[in-house]
Amino acid sequence: MRTNKKIDGLRISTYVDEECKKIINSKLKENNATLTLFLETLIKKSLFEESDVDKIYNLTKLNQELYIATNSTYSNLNQIAFALNVALKFNTQEMLSSEDTIKRLVKELRDVNVNIKKLRLLFLQFLCVLNSGNPEQAQRYKQSIYRLQKKTSKMEKSTNESL
Repeated sequence: MRTNKKIDGLRISTYVDEECKKIINSKLKENNATLTLFLETLIKKSLFEESDVDKIYNLTKLNQELYIATNSTYSNLNQIAFALNVALKFNTQEMLSSEDTIKRLVKELRDVNVNIKKLRLLFLQFLCVLNSGNPEQAQRYKQSIYRLQKKTSKMEKSTNESL
């Protein structure tokens, strides 16, 4: 007598490149497992520890404000560049010699410089989290983070003082 298994799972259909296909096939042969068992084990064990995923999510969430600020700064720079191009095209010297325009341009460029340093910090923090399994490499990233934080805080202080 034949019995049917009740299937409550999820059917997945996907395509992978040749290299991935070879890797999967070799792992299946090594472990003498089915593709379903292999994927279930991979998902349950997970490639990242849950804490690493949480750390990366929190870093991204905290730096959303940085992304928005950087985006608006680039937009301001674009507007200034457009105004300068128009002034050059029509040879209007008032725009080019305006002290307000030059101050605005300098401020925006300083903001971009600070934001780029903050983005570098963010990437170093990501690398530190992703290399938590390699303490030597993670320590190098932590040292780089410390040095860059010092430079960034000095730069922010000098920017605020000069304005």
